[in-house]
Amino acid sequence: MEKSSSCVANDGQHQQEEGGEGADKYIPLSIDEFKHLLEQDRCGDEAKQVILAMKKQTCDAHVDLKSKRLGTFAGKAIGDALFENNIVETLNIGDVLMGGNSIGDEGMIVIARALKHNYKLKTLNLSCNNIKNDGAVALGEALKVNDTLETLGLFWNRIGGEGGRAIGEALAYNTTLQLINLTDNSIKDEGAIGFANGLKSNSSFQILYLEGNKIGNEGAVELGEMFKVNEGLTWLTLDRNRIGDEGASGLKAGLKKNTTMKSIYLLKNKLKEEGMKTMQTLRSKHPSLEQVGL
Repeated sequence: MEKSSSCVANDGQHQQEEGGEGADKYIPLSIDEFKHLLEQDRCGDEAKQVILAMKKQTCDAHVDLKSKRLGTFAGKAIGDALFENNIVETLNIGDVLMGGNSIGDEGMIVIARALKHNYKLKTLNLSCNNIKNDGAVALGEALKVNDTLETLGLFWNRIGGEGGRAIGEALAYNTTLQLINLTDNSIKDEGAIGFANGLKSNSSFQILYLEGNKIGNEGAVELGEMFKVNEGLTWLTLDRNRIGDEGASGLKAGLKKNTTMKSIYLLKNKLKEEGMKTMQTLRSKHPSLEQVGL
C-alpha cells in the first residue's frame, strides 16, 4: 500500500506497518516523494540540488554541505539518498555555529539506518547538528555493522552519557573506524566508560577526541584499565574535563602496560601537584609516549 505524502514527510522513509512482518524494513522513497520531503526543509536551493544529486547518483565523491542551514527534513533526505548511493566517500554536513545546520535526532536516525547498508562512505562530519541521545544511540547501533566508515566527526552536539556509551561500546564490533571527534558533548563518565569497554577489544581504532565532556576520575580510571589491553589507540585528547589526581593515577597505571599510545592530553583538568608529577614521570619513562599535554 502506498504511503501518503504526509506520512513520507513525517518518517522520511517507507516502513511496514508497526509490529507487522518486516517492520523497520527500508523502502527508498520515489523521486517525487524525495522532492516533496526536501521541499519542506529550510535550506536553500543550492543545498537541495546537491542532496537531490546524491539521490540520483549524479553527485561528486566529496559532498560539502557545511553551514547550509540543513534541517530535519534535509537530514532525512540525506539518509534516504545514502541508502542506495555508491558514489559519496566524504560527506560534510557539519557546522561551526549552533543554529546553522541542525538535522537533529530525527535526521540522525534516518542517516544511521542508511549507514547499516551503505558501503561507500568513509568520512562523515556531523558536527554542531543538535544531535542528542536518541540519534547517538541509533548511530551506535549502525556502527556495529557498518564496515566502511573510517572518520566520524560529532563535536559540538548534545549527545550525553547514554549516547556516548552507545557509540563507544559499538567499537567492540567495528573494525574500520579509526577516528572519532566527540569534543563538547557532555558524555561524562558514563560515555567514557562506554569507550573504555569498546576499545578493550578493538585494535584498529587510533584517534579519539573527548575534550570538554565533563569526564571525571571514574571515567579516567576505566580508560586506564582499557590501556592495559588495547593495542591500537595512539592519540587521546581529554582536555577541559574534570579529571583529578585519582584519575591521573589510573591513567598512568594503564599506560605503563601500553606500548602503542603516542599522545595524551589533559590540559585544563583538576590535576593538582601530585597528579601533574604522576603524568610528567610517565612521560619521561614511557617507551612510546611522545606527548603528554598538561
